[in-house]
Amino acid sequence: MKRIGFSKADHRYYEKNGCVCGSGQGPVDSVKPMEQEERETKEEEARIGLNREMKDKAMTIEWKRAQNWKDDLEGIQQQTDGEA
Repeated sequence: MKRIGFSKADHRYYEKNGCVCGSGQGPVDSVKPMEQEERETKEEEARIGLNREMKDKAMTIEWKRAQNWKDDLEGIQQQTDGEA
């Protein structure tokens, strides 16, 4: 049996003796539209970029806090050495 065309099918594929599978859902129904797929891909990429940026900023903040803490300790040590 040969099928030519791009119209919506009521099942996934044709088989000999009329056996159809897929509970009546053809490929047109089971595949997302290209616009929706592109939109979801862009949203996913934006979310991944935001997460990466937030991680970078968190690492920078932690480094700055550690650096400031170290500088504070050195400043306190210099003050106590200067008073003595």
